[in-house]
Amino acid sequence: MNARHSILAITVALLVLASAHSQETIKPLGGQWATLAIITGFHRAFDTQNQYEVRLLEADGGATVAMNPIAMYLVITNNSSAADLQYHVWLLPHRVSKVKSVELSPPILRIRAEFDADPSDRSKRVGKVLSVRYGVSRGVLSDTLLMSEGPLH
Repeated sequence: MNARHSILAITVALLVLASAHSQETIKPLGGQWATLAIITGFHRAFDTQNQYEVRLLEADGGATVAMNPIAMYLVITNNSSAADLQYHVWLLPHRVSKVKSVELSPPILRIRAEFDADPSDRSKRVGKVLSVRYGVSRGVLSDTLLMSEGPLH
């Protein structure tokens, strides 16, 4: 074996040993994080006027809920450093069969969705628009949402 092959063999051996020592064992999160296991959709928009990121997460509970299995979580945050961080997370009160689209016209988030109309026939769906209004006053995000529902246009 020449010197070049010896150096290569030593380098490979050192890399293998180094990688074996840098591995970490990672355990699953506890039951309080179970909702994350059913997150199936994610929508994001940015409120440039108030500098807030608005996120809608879809959680599919179809294994336990027959009609309108999609729960929706709304997250609004300024993504700031710890000292200035503002955020709220809400579980919206309406469940849907399918989220079709999400549109932000600050301070209103419009969610176009389908709802199961007949418990015995999930193929019969009704389209609606959920309008979610959040508030920002003097740069402070309110912890209260206003929600209304209307027909698709």
